[in-house]
Amino acid sequence: DGVVREEVLVPEEVRRVAAGHRDGYAIGACAVWRWGGGGGSGGVPRVVPLPDGVGAGDVVDVVAGDGYSILMTGEGGALLYREAGMVDLCPASSGRKIVKAAAGSWHAALLDDRGVVELVPNVHRREVVLESLGEHIVHPVRDVACGGGHTLVALEGGGVMAWGQGDALGVGDGEGRQVPTRVRGLDGADVVRVAAGWKHSGAIDHAGRLYMWGWGGSQGGSISLVERRGSGGGQLGLGDDNDAWAPRVVEAIRMGGGGLEIPNEYWKAVDVSLGINHSAVTVARRTRR
Repeated sequence: DGVVREEVLVPEEVRRVAAGHRDGYAIGACAVWRWGGGGGSGGVPRVVPLPDGVGAGDVVDVVAGDGYSILMTGEGGALLYREAGMVDLCPASSGRKIVKAAAGSWHAALLDDRGVVELVPNVHRREVVLESLGEHIVHPVRDVACGGGHTLVALEGGGVMAWGQGDALGVGDGEGRQVPTRVRGLDGADVVRVAAGWKHSGAIDHAGRLYMWGWGGSQGGSISLVERRGSGGGQLGLGDDNDAWAPRVVEAIRMGGGGLEIPNEYWKAVDVSLGINHSAVTVARRTRR
């Protein structure tokens, strides 16, 4: 199938894993491990140095971007790890509890238990700062995702807002936005999950419908950042490589190599994850009455 698989030997039982653009991470009982091009260790895992007072047992989740990761602790803390060292993004004195971290290519976001989102505009800057969205988002946020150059938030009560590079925003015109803007095609949709890839986006609503939009590959081919060659597009899962400047429902999934297509009345989306030129969705059988 053209995919090269390589076994990474982590010397202990692994609880969680995350894959970034060039690095991989794993949380074990005794250490947090990192491997890949960004760490200069190839496929050999190396221990991520944790700050005093934080052990591997305190780390409950990890997300990875391009040459960095965010580690989340069971007490609601968030630590940014990069080559320049570790940064405590949510000190205990802040009184906040982070419930989700999102990692884009070069920017990240934190969502706390009050539904407030803060951004890290450039994770590789010497001075790491958190940027508040302030008056641009008035509703509590349910979910957040960061992509190649854009950010999505799903709002409590329904709807999605997006900003950043225009390819993946879904606002209808393919143009960028500097402030959070309503994705009109999802107004009224009870969205519970959002996902962001390099130049495409996805969302799942409470009923299990999967929406996809963004760059499908038709604008000169879908170009890989790694190999600089066309990958054929099709990452929107809509049966073609056309771009979609507004959200579209994925009407069917194809099972196996025989071309069997199952319409979405028989399945519901549970989770979705997007990469550079690919997408993956977890589905469950829909109970029919």
